[in-house]
Amino acid sequence: MGNEARAEINSIANNADPDLERRRAAWLAHIPKNCRVLFIGEAPPPEARYFYYPESNGHDYLFLELFQVLYPELKTLDVAHMRENKPALLRRFADDGYLLVDAVEGRIPLSGSSDRVQAISAGQEDLLERLNFIGHNDFVAIPLKVTVHDGLSAGTKSRIGARFLSDRIPFPSNGQQANFRRRLSLALQSLNG
Repeated sequence: MGNEARAEINSIANNADPDLERRRAAWLAHIPKNCRVLFIGEAPPPEARYFYYPESNGHDYLFLELFQVLYPELKTLDVAHMRENKPALLRRFADDGYLLVDAVEGRIPLSGSSDRVQAISAGQEDLLERLNFIGHNDFVAIPLKVTVHDGLSAGTKSRIGARFLSDRIPFPSNGQQANFRRRLSLALQSLNG
């Protein structure tokens, strides 16, 4: 990694993140008693919103699409209903042994994907430390964005979970929703086969 990329990543780490502690608390509150499947996202969105926050005010593609894949009966409900019931859905998600973690805990700029891959690569040890909160390592890990797949080294992937699925699942936005649903459904089906 070049000095310029290191400087950018260091400046990201040193920038104030006003809701980091709130995000941490929300994530810790949703760690399941028995994690079966760990989904690895890229990083928190740049705005003051987050997968584990009880409110959803839009741009919550990952929440909506992930839950519709895991719980097909939600496909018949409108988005407003899902958003209104987000706290109960998040409890169900944890009760069923699912957890989402961001590869990078802090916010990263929405610049090019190569910069995000570098930020993920630079934060691998931090990710592994945060995963200690799960308490065991016998879950299946599924990366939920191509940058996550590409940013984590083979060595790190081998240390995350009993099995790390190497599927290149796109993020469910910008017209990739159907592709996300198809690829994630196939990955989940492979767990049963």
